[in-house]
Amino acid sequence: MKAKQFIPAFTYTIIIFLILFIPTFAGEEITLDKILVSNDYLPAPFLYFNSNRDDNYFFLVEKRSQQFFVMRIVDSSCQVITHFTCSTGKVSGDKNEVGDLKTPEGVYFIRSEKETGTLAPVYGAGAYVLDYPNGFDQIYKKNGYGIWIHGTNEPDRIKNSNDTKGCIVLVNEDFKELKKYVKLNITPVLIVNELMFRKKQYVIDDKNSVLSFLQKWENSWETMSLDDFIDCYSNKFYSNNMNKKAFKSYKKRVFKQYEKIDVQLSDIQIFSDQSHFVITFYQLYQADFYNDFGIKQLYIINEENKLRIIKEVWTEL
Repeated sequence: MKAKQFIPAFTYTIIIFLILFIPTFAGEEITLDKILVSNDYLPAPFLYFNSNRDDNYFFLVEKRSQQFFVMRIVDSSCQVITHFTCSTGKVSGDKNEVGDLKTPEGVYFIRSEKETGTLAPVYGAGAYVLDYPNGFDQIYKKNGYGIWIHGTNEPDRIKNSNDTKGCIVLVNEDFKELKKYVKLNITPVLIVNELMFRKKQYVIDDKNSVLSFLQKWENSWETMSLDDFIDCYSNKFYSNNMNKKAFKSYKKRVFKQYEKIDVQLSDIQIFSDQSHFVITFYQLYQADFYNDFGIKQLYIINEENKLRIIKEVWTEL
């Protein structure tokens, strides 16, 4: 699928977005004029959405500028729907441990919503709970908990910026705006220190590589080719209390039980997390006498010049 240009329309919000975030990378300064004329760049965390629905939203938080963007994917192009001023952690840098007062950086998902009646007044109009520590964070032994997007009973905190213990805080009116864009376990929240752009061709190359890997993983699962399937997993894989060796033994037993397995993936989203990738999708699994449906996230690293899964997260629906 060919990725289209990043600048879909010269709307006021997209122009503001680009004026705020003109990055420098690979020794080259990328000016606003160059982006508008060439259309050769895409936001670095974005790789691919395969759904054509009009509700493909994700949130993007840039800590440097204290800006919170609501983004939509249309035909593999990014559009800014709206943006707000936010406040993040008091200490700069990526979160590593409990109490460090830092906001984590990476690809996260909203796992649950907390209503005002269950919260202390400090959380204002409510809260969305992020999945920190995510799959990569757990593998790399980062700790901590309770990273939320929430409102506040002290709106002046937003003016101060960098005024939280690690959460992302919005004034209540802005927080309430998020509700229409949120799908639990699906809506991604991309948190970066500084938003960067990449040349579109590099994004396309990464997208094709990840999609090819995903196809191999799906095919080897359906054909029950154990060695090919396990080759898709990192030597550092750990999930559901199983390392790679235990996981292989488990899958070997499962494959012996069934004559046929059918796996259907839909609404695939791919994001880059520095040198890693996160894939999320709806998964329908059907076998001889068992089936299930839910949301899966695959956390992918490059190991021995191959893409491999280091962790997977399953949420049954």
